[in-house]
Amino acid sequence: SDIQRYPAGSYIFREGESAQYAYVLQSGTVAIGNRADGEAVIVELSAKGTIFGEMALIDENPRSAGAK
Repeated sequence: SDIQRYPAGSYIFREGESAQYAYVLQSGTVAIGNRADGEAVIVELSAKGTIFGEMALIDENPRSAGAK
């Protein structure tokens, strides 16, 4: 399991990308947003252990939102 660190405001993944990974939040906050709403934040995740980015793996469709 590789630990990745992302600077504040940088994308972890973007809406419309294909998915190869799901992510587990270790620290910090992740904003899940949607370009169709002008980068509107749908939800902010901050609880350690929260899994995100899994839906595109499950439904095998492009990512429906971005995360940063």
